[in-house]
Amino acid sequence: MTNLAAACPHCDDALQAFCFPNTEVLIDGCKVCQWIWLDSENLRSIQNTLDTTVTVICPRCQTSNHYQPETFEVSSCTNCGILLKHLFAPTGAALTSKRDQPALHPGHEASATPDRPEAADQLIAETDSGYAKVHSDWETVPNPSREYQFCLYTLPAMLLIGLAFNLSGLGASIQRIVFGMPVHELGHALTGWFTGYNAIPTLWFTIYDINSRGLFAPLLLFSVIVYLARYAKLNNSLPGFALCLSLLVTQAMGTFVISRNTADMLITFGGDGMGMILATLLMASFYFGKNTNLYKGALRWGFTGIGAAAFVDLYSVWVRAFDDLNKVPYGKSGGQFTDSYKLVEFFGWSLETLASRYLVLGTFCLLVLAGIYALGLRKAKRMMIASTH
Repeated sequence: MTNLAAACPHCDDALQAFCFPNTEVLIDGCKVCQWIWLDSENLRSIQNTLDTTVTVICPRCQTSNHYQPETFEVSSCTNCGILLKHLFAPTGAALTSKRDQPALHPGHEASATPDRPEAADQLIAETDSGYAKVHSDWETVPNPSREYQFCLYTLPAMLLIGLAFNLSGLGASIQRIVFGMPVHELGHALTGWFTGYNAIPTLWFTIYDINSRGLFAPLLLFSVIVYLARYAKLNNSLPGFALCLSLLVTQAMGTFVISRNTADMLITFGGDGMGMILATLLMASFYFGKNTNLYKGALRWGFTGIGAAAFVDLYSVWVRAFDDLNKVPYGKSGGQFTDSYKLVEFFGWSLETLASRYLVLGTFCLLVLAGIYALGLRKAKRMMIASTH
């Protein structure tokens, strides 16, 4: 915007120079009365610009972006900043969503095709042979067919390997020390953060002061959840955004509503309880984030392996204890009272209640994981089929 010497014919205030929306054509406008003034040259320039403009819907935030063909490949989304050069099909054609079908190239209008995807999170790539479905999460996946095989076999294989270790003596000990205990202690700490305490996890125990709620760790957790909510919103993930909101409500309730005694009980239960939830999330991460470093950096393989080993270690304890209460880890371990002992002796739980609650929670986690596995496999199969057309 620049100042002009001319005065507005309507209110005599100084005119300003503005770019006409979605173009670089300067027009005269008044900030006071909000009138704009166009001459024939302005109109011709605007029409020529609009006739040659390429319009693309950003797959991450669904913002409409308008660019000239010569600058389009090096441009980024005006809202979230993703490079728009990633929105090109291998043939060089632009990608756009069905709900907004502008001209993909000068003089060419997108035609209606019966088999075009309806979902807003899908993209349509114009190719010489027709329209192929592409999902924004799968932009960086080089081989959809191989990725489908990974999605099909990786999680069951990891769980079976974890079970094999758990059924052997030495393997079970290694599994407990390397995978189970770190996730268990992180479960204690995370529960503490959700209830407003500065819990610090170590390999064998978690440090926290039940008499004084803290600030640093809960505030850090709050910031992480807000960041994830923003990321989910930018990627149009309604389930992810809703999950983040529910986590914020949970943290608020845990910090400001529940009593100190209840918080202590939840932190104690959270070792295996929150640990199984964390292990489930680690395994589920295999089916998300195809356009993030989680996929590009192969972190998902490590997360899935750690999650599977930890889940089998934690869950198997309560599967065995449900049939034989003598197998409940009760008493002292490493000079510390076990969580089971504290929940029974300090909080008045029975052994039956203890075992059943852990078992119900673990089974629920397995059902959720099975649902994520089925949905992830379904999406992978659709992308594999789309890539062959």
